[in-house]
Amino acid sequence: MDLQPPTCSLLWGLMFLLIHAMFFGALISPTDPITVFSLLKSAGITKSLETKIAVESLFNDGVAVVVVITILKLAQPEANLEISNILLLFKQLAIGGLLLGLGIGYIGYKLIASIDYYQVEVLITLAIVMEGIRLLILSMFLDLWQWLRQD
Repeated sequence: MDLQPPTCSLLWGLMFLLIHAMFFGALISPTDPITVFSLLKSAGITKSLETKIAVESLFNDGVAVVVVITILKLAQPEANLEISNILLLFKQLAIGGLLLGLGIGYIGYKLIASIDYYQVEVLITLAIVMEGIRLLILSMFLDLWQWLRQD
């Protein structure tokens, strides 16, 4: 018996693999923090409730990145779909991202705290963001290189 991967249908009878539908759902699910902030300002709610909703929106984005990357790795044909491997991958991404963010954030904080010149502070902030993007791109290329070497 030939086993087929689970599929789901959308409107008009289009069929998609379930993992692709999960990836799309994880990709579009996070709330936009800027939109949330602007809506909260115009709603006139209490400051404590505004803070809770804003923190949830920001946290939602971070979790969504981990979920999207996890599902993307699971969508690869050679992916090991055992629950222990899925949880290990999720923990590696979540804890690794947290440690990387804390480390780079601490270095940036120390650099900015030692300087009292606005233009240099902005340049340090931009350098931190660019370094984070560079590390993300490097990680993606390493994953692609490992995937190509397996063929």
